[in-house]
Amino acid sequence: MRARGPAFLFGMVVVALAACSDASSDVTGGEQKFDTAPPKFTDTCDDGKGGAPTWSGVYTDYFSPTSRSGCAGDKACHGTQNEPGFGSSQFLCGADKGACRDSLLGGSGLVQVPKDQATPDKSGLLSVIRRDDGAGKPRGTMPKRPQCTFSKAAIDRIQAWIKNGAAND
Repeated sequence: MRARGPAFLFGMVVVALAACSDASSDVTGGEQKFDTAPPKFTDTCDDGKGGAPTWSGVYTDYFSPTSRSGCAGDKACHGTQNEPGFGSSQFLCGADKGACRDSLLGGSGLVQVPKDQATPDKSGLLSVIRRDDGAGKPRGTMPKRPQCTFSKAAIDRIQAWIKNGAAND
């Protein structure tokens, strides 16, 4: 194959620049195509009332496909092994309460019993859940859809479940 000279490269640059300009010779493009403002977390993931710190209640209210913050609810997160959320975390919630708990305590490492019982706030699960940092700024990355924060009552309830050994009750 024959090497191209500087004149050829110069010509390609001119063609590329011409493609990016309009009839008035003003360069166009680069207009903002999406909202770059950070998301507003004015929405809560739960009703803030809390409840018993049992797996049945925590799963129903926060993890199940029917909950507002459901891990498996939108077909893009942790519902099957083919969804992006599973690929990045190895956490699979699905529609089954027992399998969701097994995944939290198993391969994902999000809850480690007995280690996390003493300091549930330092568990992997609590580190990824969006919650208010006390100054009105959310921390954590989950859930992604909807982007909401968990109330203090919800966080306290999840922590109590972990502190009680993350029982399957």
